[in-house]
Amino acid sequence: MYSNIGGVQRDLDLTNGQVTLAAGGKVYNITKPLIVADAGCDEQGTVWMRYKSGNIYWWNYDLQKDETVIAPKMYVSGIGSLEIEGDYVVGLKSNTGKIVNLLTLEEQKKVLGITSEPSQPTNPTQPDEKPSQPTNPTQPDEKPSQPTKPTQPSKPATKKKTTEKIGKVTHKGRTYYVYSTKGKVLTKFSLTKKGGKFTWRGYSMKNVIYVGIIRKSKNVVVLTKKAGYKFNFSTMKRSKLYDTKYGKPLKLEYDKDGCAVKVVTKKPYRFSIKNK
Repeated sequence: MYSNIGGVQRDLDLTNGQVTLAAGGKVYNITKPLIVADAGCDEQGTVWMRYKSGNIYWWNYDLQKDETVIAPKMYVSGIGSLEIEGDYVVGLKSNTGKIVNLLTLEEQKKVLGITSEPSQPTNPTQPDEKPSQPTNPTQPDEKPSQPTKPTQPSKPATKKKTTEKIGKVTHKGRTYYVYSTKGKVLTKFSLTKKGGKFTWRGYSMKNVIYVGIIRKSKNVVVLTKKAGYKFNFSTMKRSKLYDTKYGKPLKLEYDKDGCAVKVVTKKPYRFSIKNK
């Protein structure tokens, strides 16, 4: 859930490899199923999607919501993960570890062929005088070329790192808020009672019975009825929380501040996850 980006509340969902966006009272099926690995919004509302092929596509609700056909734009290939700061996508990380900048809003407009209104001639009251023509007029009928490499800005990309420590976790209804020791909201996630739908930064997962966050690593952990998983706080990559030989998960245990500290399985086993 991304609240009030440009005055519009947006609910981004990634289920079974398909990205949908609920905004402005409508639901947009941005992609087909089974093709997207990761997805998230940047602070200006653009949806960034990493396909399973490693290609990055983007779609902007404010710029493209009125198009007859939803057509995400290809940006760059060879990307291993989305770079996340707080709840927003702030960059891309290639398979070789290089940080790639996102397109700015003006660069997106250029790709889509959206131009500003032309300036008025300096002497509009004199009909005999022909106004000068711009040296490079925009051709509205010309289809903008698709970039094969990302535009490099004048300054190198910088990635902000979240160094603040987790203070406590609170919840309002089914939404959990993770606060730093300074009282800043570091992130939030939700878990519905019906269907056990876990949602975090646009990613969703069903049949979840417990959810939490580890204080030291900031990794988000979820338990289904069959297994336990952890999500890297920065990259959102999913991996197994523990070896399944210990049995199916039963519940999470939390410390006094609401951080996940132990897993209880049906074997039964009870073990610490503080260092996961």
